[in-house]
Amino acid sequence: MNKKRNTNMLFIIVSAISAVFILIPLILRIKLVYKATSWFLSPLGEYGSSYIETLGAILGTFLAVTGALWTQRKIDEVQDRKELRESALIVYYDFEFVFNDVKRFMSRYMIHQEVVCNTLENFELFKKIKDISHIYIYIDDNWIQNVAKLSYSLSGTEIQEIYKLYGDLNTIKRAFNSSINEMTEDDAESAYSIMFKDICSITGTLTSPTKIDVSLKENVQSIMDRLKDLGDIDEKCVQ
Repeated sequence: MNKKRNTNMLFIIVSAISAVFILIPLILRIKLVYKATSWFLSPLGEYGSSYIETLGAILGTFLAVTGALWTQRKIDEVQDRKELRESALIVYYDFEFVFNDVKRFMSRYMIHQEVVCNTLENFELFKKIKDISHIYIYIDDNWIQNVAKLSYSLSGTEIQEIYKLYGDLNTIKRAFNSSINEMTEDDAESAYSIMFKDICSITGTLTSPTKIDVSLKENVQSIMDRLKDLGDIDEKCVQ
């Protein structure tokens, strides 16, 4: 931030000096300024014009350098915004696809289990719902780097929340990406606990007719909203 501010300030100063230099013919029409300039250059004699030419060359060089720095900074800002948006998009859709699968699974499980319980009570039902839901979880391999790029735009608390969510998703992934025969009950219990306690907000009743709503917990939805803003994601694209 200081580097950007210093570059801007230097460019403004040099531009102002250049403007004054360009307007010298008009400024010298002011008698007081003309006398002061003549007095200042008088010791140089015939070298006065050379002095002014050298001053102009130095000023032109400074202007070119600061102009190049300012242009490069603008290019860097555009690139930074592009990388930020790309990272936010990747993280957002990593979460979006998994959360949709999780909500769908939890809704089906609750309806078939006919009870809302914060612990896994029926491992066989878990495997059955997993099988008919055809859930396979994919997470971008470079998620650590993607989250790190978001650290300049999100608070420390938000970054910690995102890292935790990725840890949770990896636990869920271990259960859902295993075959029915390879899945362990411990993995299923860990996945279920995370989905129920840390990701999903479950409301409604399981009475007849069944009416149950599975949404994201408030803190998780808040993270999704922040990622949506950073990724400049159109609301229509996620409906």
